[in-house]
Amino acid sequence: MKRLNHEQLALHGGPKAVRFPPKEKWVKINVKVKKEVNKLMDKGICSIGDGKGIMQEFETNFAKMTQTQYALSMCNGTSALHSAYFAVGVGPGDEVIVPAYTWHASITPILHCSATPVFCDIDAETLTASPEDIENKINTKTKAICIVHVWGNVCDMDRIMAIKKKYKLKLI
Repeated sequence: MKRLNHEQLALHGGPKAVRFPPKEKWVKINVKVKKEVNKLMDKGICSIGDGKGIMQEFETNFAKMTQTQYALSMCNGTSALHSAYFAVGVGPGDEVIVPAYTWHASITPILHCSATPVFCDIDAETLTASPEDIENKINTKTKAICIVHVWGNVCDMDRIMAIKKKYKLKLI
């Protein structure tokens, strides 16, 4: 492979690496959606997290669709993780085992709950949490395990569920 020198970079007038126009992949917002959003804005509603109206309808329908008793919508995954940690009682003095290879959003909500993240090693083939090291990290302060399925690789859930059950831990 021929390497370009500094002067040959596109930034300095060299050839562009990407030679085709970008294709927009986001779905265009239609007139109906704009109208509904504008109705809320006209009423001065900038947050609809009160569990009423359109959010209640969405959560009820989502719970039915997923055949569960409850559904609670969140603005993003970090908020969902924070809610999950809170729901299982993670708090000051607790530890949560997380894989060493993850995004910061798996860890930040643990800190927001005044708990301590404990990093476990990852499996070299799947890049997901190593069940052996999860078990090695468990102590009396361990409250939960947070697993992360990375790059389409799934954790060894059978082994992790057995560990969770053996030590009576919560699984996020």
